[in-house]
Amino acid sequence: LQIFLYGKWFFFHENALYATSTKLEKILPKNSVIFGSWSAGLVMNNNFRSIILQQDSFYNRKLVADIIARKPISVFKKVNGKVVKTFEKNQPLYLAVDPNVVFEKYIAKLYKKYMKPERLVLKEKFGFFDIYLYKVR
Repeated sequence: LQIFLYGKWFFFHENALYATSTKLEKILPKNSVIFGSWSAGLVMNNNFRSIILQQDSFYNRKLVADIIARKPISVFKKVNGKVVKTFEKNQPLYLAVDPNVVFEKYIAKLYKKYMKPERLVLKEKFGFFDIYLYKVR
């Protein structure tokens, strides 16, 4: 089975994640934050920030809740060659999720109130997964 999957990837690979990451830079506001288990890949070719959020990871849930509540978040930036701690709030926030797979169901349940058709920004297919990007705030 693995040989089949590897062979399929080798001969018929797609650049869907790269293309989507590049596309997001054109459609999302500057300073956007994307959270969810797909967030790291979605920010690899743009200047957005990612917050990894998975079913068994509790450490970033408070950070996401604070951004939703518009609380100031500490951010480290390089200014004149020095790292400076600043605070930001009111960042545009987006959830990247595939609610149809087992490992995403818990996250989809937590943020279900934001997963409405009118909040859907983008839907992309990455292999066997359909990724939905929803505007949270």
